[in-house]
Amino acid sequence: MKYAVAGRCLELLCLSVLGILSTTDIAAQMQDTQLIWSGVTSDLPHVIANDNRIPAGDLNDAVLEIDLKLVWADWRIETPAGPGLRLWAIAENGRAPKIPAPLVRVESGTRIRATVRNTVPDSTITVYGLHTRPADELIGVPILPGESHEFNFEAGDPGTYFYFFQIGADVLPDIREAEQLAGAFIVDPIGGSLDDRVFVMNIFSTTDSSGYIEALTITWPVISFHGTTNTVRGRYRAMENH
Repeated sequence: MKYAVAGRCLELLCLSVLGILSTTDIAAQMQDTQLIWSGVTSDLPHVIANDNRIPAGDLNDAVLEIDLKLVWADWRIETPAGPGLRLWAIAENGRAPKIPAPLVRVESGTRIRATVRNTVPDSTITVYGLHTRPADELIGVPILPGESHEFNFEAGDPGTYFYFFQIGADVLPDIREAEQLAGAFIVDPIGGSLDDRVFVMNIFSTTDSSGYIEALTITWPVISFHGTTNTVRGRYRAMENH
């Protein structure tokens, strides 16, 4: 599940946890495709932590234009030289990929024109959540390799929603998750919302017959370290999927 929490705050904590629950042999097999060892370098783009302070796209005359694509990138979860994962992440065209995915945030009554480019060379992607909210069902739009699709829709009613991309065929959630390809979609009332912050949690996992490699990232508007916590007061909303 994916959640959003908005609250007043002064600080941002980006906590990242890399858990490896596999044998040494399994990790070695995955080294070239997903797991990045400490000190390994590459020319690939680097994923940056999205603190959800700045909405994506360009807003002009109540129309938001946003250009998104998938980027094969290195995700250094804790430190720039530490271990990480090599995976697909969502980026605005011309900008670094982000986890969580770029924030889509507009006022009710805004029209959204979102172009999504499928840069995965050998897989169709399916885009969910880029449509007027609320909706009777979560609508998925497939995009073939090398092709683009323009989503043109009214944002809809105020609320806290999300969007996400899926690569390849359907996969049972208890087998594999790729929720790093997900971001918040927030529709504010006309005139805007109270000063707030957005909380998004993403999880990535993959598995074979012997074990798991998992990573969890949390962007959270509060400092909590060794039992010391800065209080956050505000409003808390579960993210809706329709």
